[in-house]
Amino acid sequence: MKFQQSNFYYVGKYTRGDGFKIKQITDPSIKKSDKLNLVYTLLIDGECMYVGKTVQGYSRPLNYHKNEVMKDVKTGIEKAVADGKEVEVYVRTFTEPIKYEDLKLEIFLSYEMALISKYKPKWNNQMLRPVSSL
Repeated sequence: MKFQQSNFYYVGKYTRGDGFKIKQITDPSIKKSDKLNLVYTLLIDGECMYVGKTVQGYSRPLNYHKNEVMKDVKTGIEKAVADGKEVEVYVRTFTEPIKYEDLKLEIFLSYEMALISKYKPKWNNQMLRPVSSL
């Protein structure tokens, strides 16, 4: 299923560099050092391959080619790039929590799970997917 969510914007991509190495390209308007609450997606030909969340800002989704912990995602990027594909990175920022009763809720936490449930990305860990949707 093609990824079709509003308010996401392009921040970079993974592509083939010299000698089949992965080359990460960042949109010049992006500052990797900005600390933001984000939900991000990795797309190949518009198909959602991975959905994640972070409070680290752009550095997390733009560094998976170096990530030794998230091996499924890193391996997926490596295979796609080796096959001549580009993996595009899109993000949506969340700045303010939502007030609910006397609590502050960080909506980006639930938003990530809802996107995983909707798109069923191949690189997301199966255990993260909700059993049922509302």
